[in-house]
Amino acid sequence: MDEPPAAGGGPVAPVFSDVTARFTAIYEAKFSILVKILQVMGASPEEAEDAAQDAMTDLFQRLKVGGEPPRTPEGWVITAAKRFFVKRRKRDRARWMLEIKEFPPTDWVDGEMTALEEQQWAEQILSHLTPAQRKVIRLVIVGASTSEIAEMLGMTQGNVRQHLKHGRDRLKAGPGNSGRRSSP
Repeated sequence: MDEPPAAGGGPVAPVFSDVTARFTAIYEAKFSILVKILQVMGASPEEAEDAAQDAMTDLFQRLKVGGEPPRTPEGWVITAAKRFFVKRRKRDRARWMLEIKEFPPTDWVDGEMTALEEQQWAEQILSHLTPAQRKVIRLVIVGASTSEIAEMLGMTQGNVRQHLKHGRDRLKAGPGNSGRRSSP
C-alpha cells in the first residue's frame, strides 16, 4: 500500500521514522547525563528528571515539526534542560515567597505575645538601663533577695538597692529619658 505523500511530495513514514531514530539516539545518549548535570547544579533528582524530560519533549517537537531543528541537538538539549530547571526553580521560589508573606493566616493572630516575643520585649526595655542596673533587675525578676544579689554580684546591699532604685526610676521615666530629675 502506498504511503500518503508529504508536503514535499515524499512519503511521511520514512521522515517520521528518521526523526524518531535520531531523537531516540539523542535521548538514550543524553538523558542520564542531563539528569546528572542538573543535580550538580543543585536540582533534586525529581527536578532534574522533570527538566530533562521537558527539554527532550521540546527537542522532539522541534525535530518532528520539520522546521529549523537545532544545529547541534545534543548541545541544545543540555542548554534547554538547564533553562527549564532555572525557570522552574525561579517560579517555585516566587510562589514560596508569596506563601511566606501570607503566613501566618490572620485568624491565627490572637493579640497575645508569645514567650519569645515577651522575652524580646523585656530585653528591649532593659537595654535602656546600665549594665549594673540590668543585672540587679534581672535577679529581682527571678526572685532573688537584696542580700542574695549583693553576694552574687560582689557588691554591698546598699549598692544593690541604689541600682534597683535608679533602674526603676529610669524604667518609669521611659526609654528616652535617663531617669534623672531635672533641677527646677
